[in-house]
Amino acid sequence: MPELPFPIEFTLPAGWKAVDPAGAGAPDVAFVAVRPGSDEGLTANITLAGEYRTDDVSLEQLAEDSVERLRADGADVTVTRLADFGTEYVPGLAQMLFLVTDLAGARRRLVQSQVYLAMVDRAGSGKRAVLRLALTATKTQLPAAEPEFREFVGSIRPTERALSAETLRAAAAAPDAPAELAALATAVREGRTSWAAIAEGKAGDLPEVRALRDATAQRARGLAAEWRGRD
Repeated sequence: MPELPFPIEFTLPAGWKAVDPAGAGAPDVAFVAVRPGSDEGLTANITLAGEYRTDDVSLEQLAEDSVERLRADGADVTVTRLADFGTEYVPGLAQMLFLVTDLAGARRRLVQSQVYLAMVDRAGSGKRAVLRLALTATKTQLPAAEPEFREFVGSIRPTERALSAETLRAAAAAPDAPAELAALATAVREGRTSWAAIAEGKAGDLPEVRALRDATAQRARGLAAEWRGRD
């Protein structure tokens, strides 16, 4: 099973269940969750995958590549919504697709909501960690499943161990560093912790670490709210 480019935390909406990706027929993703109840042979599902990239391919191109892969697999695809959101260092892109594809022995009409989230390395390495999330459902399942998918996207955040000590140090030194990260830099200068301890998840009891964790979760919810407002 492929691994994500960095550790993340998230909360599954009530009623959703994590399943083995290979057993669900999606061995190329890192995580799969399903919503009980089948319609036209489909159980609504969420997939999550990711990778490190060092090229300058845009999120728009990645989204277009996804559409082309679906078409190569025999699906008729129509892009009905495409919208970007986020910030310079955490850009995002959302697109909605209507699919006509083979399922359970017949051609079925499905809807797929895709979200791309990137985390840009502020240390200037040129690396981006890109997460790809997708909800696949029938039109009947969509009204209930899509708000829950948005809730899931809004809950995603890096764990304390997602970034290296050097990346954290460089991000804290940036002129536009969040106040919570600047407070962590002060704690390091005062000798109350170290960037290595923070990166390794060994400073979780420090008030500044808790504040950064809470702020990160709040910003993730903000990104999800911005996505809702633009698509």
